[in-house]
Amino acid sequence: MMTRFTFYIVIGFLLSSVLYTLMKGPSLRKNVKGKEEPEELVQDPYCRTYIPKRSAMKKRIDGKDCHFCSAECLKKYLEKMMKERDFNASCASSKNGLFLFSTFLRNLLKQITN
Repeated sequence: MMTRFTFYIVIGFLLSSVLYTLMKGPSLRKNVKGKEEPEELVQDPYCRTYIPKRSAMKKRIDGKDCHFCSAECLKKYLEKMMKERDFNASCASSKNGLFLFSTFLRNLLKQITN
């Protein structure tokens, strides 16, 4: 009777360990010391959602690294920036630098869509 009870406890422990391992998901990973640490999340500047950094699309824009959840958000963000730059260019006295940046963004959009 006692051995049967011990057997059920051991089986229950093993089953709960396996279920815990399967349920904890990919968002936690083990570092060198064996402790779990959360995965780093970054915010998409266009749709404002948080995504895992390792699965995000990374582009350098205006000297700053930007992370996007999809190519669609990247494209919309670049289009939004172009509209803002075009508006600012029409109001600014020095259009040359803004024109060059707008041209750069248009070329980048063409590369993404092709």
